[in-house]
Amino acid sequence: ERDNVAVGVALGGNLIAIGVVTFKAVFGSFIGWNEGLAAFFTFAVIGFALLTVVRVMVDFVLFPRVKVAQELAVDRNLGVAFIEGTVVISVSLILFFAV
Repeated sequence: ERDNVAVGVALGGNLIAIGVVTFKAVFGSFIGWNEGLAAFFTFAVIGFALLTVVRVMVDFVLFPRVKVAQELAVDRNLGVAFIEGTVVISVSLILFFAV
């Protein structure tokens, strides 16, 4: 909306990270419905919670004096968008390969 590239970059990074977490949640051999669904929901909930915690930590640690939402929506700061997207994608890949 309104040609805001910064919000688009941040959204794209978050969608890629969510896709990686979802892929890891469905990745693996099929044992049975009960075990498969339990493993999927467990990993998905933990992964999405971890992504949310990391985004909040990035806001407080890397940008303590600014609000990320304002930088993206109002100031259209593309650097903040790239940093946020890169960190979230990196955490999702670490989660993918570590577990």
